[in-house]
Amino acid sequence: MFKDHLLSRVSIPKHRLEALADGVFAIVVTLIVLEIKVPDLPRDASIDALRHALRPLAPVFFSFFITFVISASFWFLHQLSFHWIQRIDRALVFINFGFLMFVSLLPFSTGMFGHFMGTSIGQMFYFGNATAIGVFLNLHWMYARRAGLLSDAPETATEQHLFAQRIGMITLAFFAAFALSSIAPAAAGFVAMVVIVVQRIREKRVLKASGAHA
Repeated sequence: MFKDHLLSRVSIPKHRLEALADGVFAIVVTLIVLEIKVPDLPRDASIDALRHALRPLAPVFFSFFITFVISASFWFLHQLSFHWIQRIDRALVFINFGFLMFVSLLPFSTGMFGHFMGTSIGQMFYFGNATAIGVFLNLHWMYARRAGLLSDAPETATEQHLFAQRIGMITLAFFAAFALSSIAPAAAGFVAMVVIVVQRIREKRVLKASGAHA
């Protein structure tokens, strides 16, 4: 009933999906900088006045930096997945639409994070958004694997396994930060960072033991 007979006869090149993701991420990292406003001061304002006006912007600069790093990380992981994904189908395309929908929400959640930093509501919006992006990235990978869209070269098995663990742990890290935001906002981001660092250390040990190169 819901089968798309047109798409069953048409092949979608995977580079078109990669290009769409590139465009969305490019727009997002451009929009987040617009949260940083130049202080409304006269040109002859004193250094003290300028310093005083810039001080409230510190959380906004911090949220911009963190979001830029997170956006770059998700873009890299999404692009890295296509190193192993050989082709795409309709279901994978629509999973990616969900992924990009939450990526496009980052400017809003960044604004909430920057203006309400240290509060549970600001951090829950932010880490909840990051968790949703991670969930869709995991769905993207799991579907591609189960649908037989991945390369089956045996020499890539370890790398594919570690990649799945990495995106899983990143999502878990952001979910932990989201959960902690309501009870310990100051610790939320730190816990997420620790989980990600521990996973990276584990990856290096596994690769070293297998004789592979990161």
